[in-house]
Amino acid sequence: MNSKTNKNQMEQLSAHLIDIENLCCESIPTLENVIRAREAYFKKVRPGEDDLFFVTVSSKTNLEAAMFGWGHASTSCLEGDDGADI
Repeated sequence: MNSKTNKNQMEQLSAHLIDIENLCCESIPTLENVIRAREAYFKKVRPGEDDLFFVTVSSKTNLEAAMFGWGHASTSCLEGDDGADI
């Protein structure tokens, strides 16, 4: 692949930073909440197939739903109020 092709691909690549608790409007989102939020997000935003997703939560309690409900995303947790915002 030449550098011109790489540049075109990088211009089309987006990163999505998701605070899943805010997106779900739930302090403790369920797996179903996350799946519905993901579906609505994809319908509205229409991300590219190679886009990157970084999903954050503010409690370890919510980490499992974020990991399995969003799929193919990097997930992170920072415990505490507004932890996912940071």
